[in-house]
Amino acid sequence: MIAIALFLSCKKAPNVEEVFKPKCQPEVLKKRNWLYCHLHNDNYPIQCDDKNDTLTWKITKTFTDVKGTIKAYTDPGGVFYVIELDETFVGTRANGLSVTVRELIAWNLPDCFSRDNLRVLLSGDLRVLYRYDVGIGHPFELTKIEEIP
Repeated sequence: MIAIALFLSCKKAPNVEEVFKPKCQPEVLKKRNWLYCHLHNDNYPIQCDDKNDTLTWKITKTFTDVKGTIKAYTDPGGVFYVIELDETFVGTRANGLSVTVRELIAWNLPDCFSRDNLRVLLSGDLRVLYRYDVGIGHPFELTKIEEIP
């Protein structure tokens, strides 16, 4: 009896790179007019529909092409998403004091990007932090977001 041995190799072909294929298309988002007429529970401004707006949710820093990772958190109200930045930045509280910024709560995060551990490249505006007892995340309005490897 003749034994024939056949060996198969599962090696990748040389010089073949995997191509990153994002599940979400990059999005450029429209900025909103953030005018308010009062604070709700001394925490965050409430947008008013009338013409008497007197308080603006001020921009303290504008980010352009910053990398981060979207993280999912749960609380009694459900799941919410925080963007953990790769770098630390400095923002401003309503009382003028500086605050370290590493996590963002994006008010306008598109549904497709609401996934845990998703790497993103983003641009947008960091807003004044009205609360003095910072929980998790700082108010942020996205102007651009895209998925990255």
